Order: sequence, then C-alpha cells, then structure tokens
Amino acid sequence: MSTGDNNSRSASAPVSGAPRDRQHSSDDRQSGSEESGYDSDDIPYFEDFGSGHSIVPMRRIRSSQEMLIQQSSGSDMDAITGWLYNGPLQRAKYQDFSTIDWIYDNTKARHYKSDLRARARRKGRLGKLEMLADTSKPWLILLAVGFAMGLIATCISVSSQWLIDIKHGHCRTGFYLNRRFCCWNADDVCLDWVMWSDHLHTRWRWVEWLLQYMVFMLDAILFAAMSTYLVTEYAPYAAGQGIAEIKTIMSGFMMRKFLGLRTLCIKCVGIVLSVASGLSLGKEGAMVHIACCCSNVFARAFKRVKRNEVERRELLSAASAAGISVAFGSPIAGVLFSLEQVSYYFPAKTMWRSLFCAAVAAVTLKFFNPFRNGKLVPFQVTYDRTWDLFELWFFVLIGVISGLAGTLQNRLTMYLMEYRQRSMLKNFARGEVVVVALVTAAISYLSVYLRADTVTLVSNLFTECHSQDTDGLCSRRDRAGNIVSLVLTSIIRVALTSVASGLAVPAGMFLPSMAAGASIGRAFGMVVQTLYEAHPTWRLFSACKPDVPCITPGVYALVGAASMLAATTRMTVTVVVIMFELTGALIYVLPIMIAVTVSKSVAEALEKDGYFEGIIHLNGYPYLSMDQEY
Repeated sequence: MSTGDNNSRSASAPVSGAPRDRQHSSDDRQSGSEESGYDSDDIPYFEDFGSGHSIVPMRRIRSSQEMLIQQSSGSDMDAITGWLYNGPLQRAKYQDFSTIDWIYDNTKARHYKSDLRARARRKGRLGKLEMLADTSKPWLILLAVGFAMGLIATCISVSSQWLIDIKHGHCRTGFYLNRRFCCWNADDVCLDWVMWSDHLHTRWRWVEWLLQYMVFMLDAILFAAMSTYLVTEYAPYAAGQGIAEIKTIMSGFMMRKFLGLRTLCIKCVGIVLSVASGLSLGKEGAMVHIACCCSNVFARAFKRVKRNEVERRELLSAASAAGISVAFGSPIAGVLFSLEQVSYYFPAKTMWRSLFCAAVAAVTLKFFNPFRNGKLVPFQVTYDRTWDLFELWFFVLIGVISGLAGTLQNRLTMYLMEYRQRSMLKNFARGEVVVVALVTAAISYLSVYLRADTVTLVSNLFTECHSQDTDGLCSRRDRAGNIVSLVLTSIIRVALTSVASGLAVPAGMFLPSMAAGASIGRAFGMVVQTLYEAHPTWRLFSACKPDVPCITPGVYALVGAASMLAATTRMTVTVVVIMFELTGALIYVLPIMIAVTVSKSVAEALEKDGYFEGIIHLNGYPYLSMDQEY
C-alpha cells in the first residue's frame, strides 16, 4: 500500500475519543450542524480538512444552575414536599462545551467572500445585488435584535412594576394600571388607588397593617414560586444572570440550549416574576442574556450566518450592547460593556455593529416610552449644582468603603453558591426560593427603604433635594434616623443580594449592588451635609458659598452606586459612562472616575476575581482570561 493511500485512510478513519463516528456522511454532519446552533441536541463536529484531526471535547461537571432540575415524588412525600423537592441534580458531560474552530470558520468565511466577489464580477449588476444582500444579513439581524430588545424591555418594565404595586393595592379605575399611571392626574391624594386593607373598613390600624403585611408576603411567595417553577421545569439555563456563561460562549465554547428560544421565553417571564417577588434581584443584568438569545434565534433565519460560529459570536457581542442600552438607557455604555466585559474576540467592525444595535434598541425604547416621561429608565436624574475640590476626599472615602462592601458581597455570594452545590440544598431548589422569598418579604416590609423596589429606591436616592422638600430623605428633622436607616439598608441589601444571586430564578445583580452603594453614598453625603450646616466656618468648607447649597447628597449616592458596581463587576469605563448617560452632566465624570478607580483598586487588592470571573471558576467553565498568564 502506498504512502498516499495510508494518508488517505488516516484522514478518514475514526479518531479515538471523537464525539461521533466518522463513518457518518458529511451531509449528515452538515445537516446536524445546521439544526444545532447553540441549542441542538447534536454535539458540534469540527474537522480540519487534510489533517485528519477533530476537536475532542473534555469532560466536566455542570453547576447547579445548568442542571436539569427534575421533580420526583416518593411514596412517603406529600404533594407540597414533592413540589419543593427536585431530586438529585443530573450531571452532564463536558461534551456540551465543545470548542469552535476559529481558524476553520475564518478561512471558510474568507473563501466564501472571495467566491462572492468573483461571482459579482462575472454577473455584473446582478452579482453586486447578491453581494449587497449577503452583506446586509448581519445588519438585518442586529436591527431585529435592537427592535426586539426595545419592545421586550418595555414589556418587562411595565409588567414588573404592575406586579410590584399589586402587592400593595389596586387601581379602582383600571385593574391593569400600576400605581403611577393610576394616580397620573392626582395632585396630593390619589383616591383611585385602593389599598388591600381598605376593603376591611376596620377602625384598628394594626389590623390594616397586618393585612397589608400578609398580602405582601403571600404575593412575594406566589411570584417567586411561579418563577422558579418555570425555570426548573422548562429552562434551567434561564436561572441566574447569564453573563458568566456568555463570556464562556464568546471565548469559543458551545453551550447547547443556553441561547435557545425556550430559554428566551422563560427568561423574559421569569425575570418579571422574580423582580416582582421582592427578592434582592434586578432585571438589568438579565437583559444581556435576553439580547444574546434574540441574536441567536434571529441568526437561524440566514443559513450562512447560522453555519459560521465566529460571525455568530460577533453578533452576540453587538447584541450584548443592546442589553445594556435598554437596561440603563446608555447605548455608548453598552458598546463599552461589550468590549470591556463580554467579548473575547472584538474586531473593528464589531464596534460599529454594537453601536448600531445599541442605538436601535435605545430609539425603540424611547418610541414606546414605557414610563410616559420621556426617560429611558426611571432613575435618570439631572443636577443643577456643581461640586467643590474638597469633596474629592469624601468621594475617595466612598470608593474605599464601596470596594470593601463589594468584595464582601462577592465573597459571600461565592461561598453560598459553593455551599448549595455540596449540600442538600441542591435537591430543594424550589423550596429554597420560596423560603428566601418569605424571609426577604418579612424583613423588607419593616423598612420603607427595603420595601421599595430597587428601581424606586435608586431613583429616590439619586434625587436632589430642593428648598421646598421637607419630607422623606430631604427632612432635616429626621436626618439622623434616615442616616441610620440607610446604613442598615445597605448592610441588609448586601446580605440579601448575596443570598438571592444563586437561586433558581432569573436574576441580575447590577441594580441591587447599585442600591447598596447608593445607600452608602447618600448616608455619607447626609453626614457631610450635617457637618457643613453645623460648622459652616470650618476651613474645610471655605470654598462653599453662603447663599448656595454646598453639599448635594444625591451626587454622593451616584458616586456610591458607581463605586459599588465597579467593585463587584470590576468594570471601570463602562460604569463611568453609564453614570454619565444617566445624569447627562459632564461635570460629575471626574469624581465618579476617581471613586470607581479607588473602589476597583481596593477590591482587586482583596480579591482578584470579580463577580463573573468568580462564577466561571466556581462552575469550572473552560474560560481562559486574557488578563491572566498561563
């Protein structure tokens, strides 16, 4: 037998340990690849033509949020216990995490474009139209993603706020209206909004309070139970935030079903229920996962894009920008988030695509105007005051405190996640969600700052007080009590966020972290304001003008929120731009930059990994960070 025959046979013979038999025809393999995408049941097959090598996936153990949580009922378990118990977690092979062939897909794309240009030269005008149609395919996908994200963000914001308000009462004129829309034309007292306790018509205030307390907890349990049931029963990959897994996918690995249509639907519905339940979670981080799911689903409409895994990851990078764009009303920050946090491969053309997708999403959200005030998010604020140079020391101190708090939150979160994986809690994912929701509701109702949802809380903490404001956070008489309450709120918020981050519900940790940091910053700003009012002649306050308010606690809350978010996620430029786009004031960029830099430096000195990197290492994802040497 000749050497050529030997080489031909070695190229066609099965490789030991390959994920599927090489005896299958190339047409079968190609059709299986076409149907798979990210959520097919077939393991992707990659072949380097002429070399006889195939990529052999390793084995791994999935985390608890990746497992299919199966419900089992024993003879000695009643119906309620059977619902709470979800059985042993099913272990999955590492074959789900087959790596893509970057070189092969890039080479295939270059050859395709070369052939397309050659056909265009031969066919003339018809060939140029064909080339234009092929070039427009990624843009059509991103256009659809941007429009879909604007629509989805509108639906999630309106529906979640309605469910949050339903825990307190309902609108007399329209049950489908939340409290804000129900009282849109009311001046001081809203007669159309009816509290649940008003139906009793009792003379005892403690009975009314107790009824509101019970309805608040029952609704929280109901919403949380519905959310975890949908996740554990239909789409386990919808649990959590999803950014750590997206980073892994971006680095070149496959996670079947993670970006599928079912995951998209369950994530959209589940995030509404989990946020409405009162768990210390947010919907902003989940928007990134939802946007990437939309990109993956829409990419199936075009056969060429569907087959090229590298180009699909470029589209995922652009889609993730749309998620941040609608979450914070910050299209530029969305592009920077894709570059700084998510993307592993970010060519120059992806920058322009990311900006296009983020802009379309923001314009769509602006068109739907879900809050009827022209704002993209409820906590957009404007300030008409400046800051003085002596306040930089206070901003630095806020950065130090936020760095310590963010590191504590990350460590506590990772400890609890690891404890869930090695304890009996992994068999009671649903029951754990119900218990945590009950405890969270029982604690939160006792405090006006914890009872409010995170969007409302952050919006109030960012708001600037004026001379005519004498109630709530702007009350001078209750300032000491408000300071103590805000400090306790930040501590409890960190603990509740750490507990809720690993639950089997769709979740995000951006806004809860910002709420904790904003509470710290607002309390710190109120302390400085009190010192200035008590001792205006101190040399420290010599730059303050006598007839103009010198200290703005809302700015301190803004700096605290940015510092806390930077400490937990280790993002810098993205956080600064988010805060800039929220306020629209360039003058506050410098103090935010300083606080964010200090906060991240303190956090990295104590803990090298951020929140997303911690989840990657805890779950054993095959991710090689570009910031580390191996």
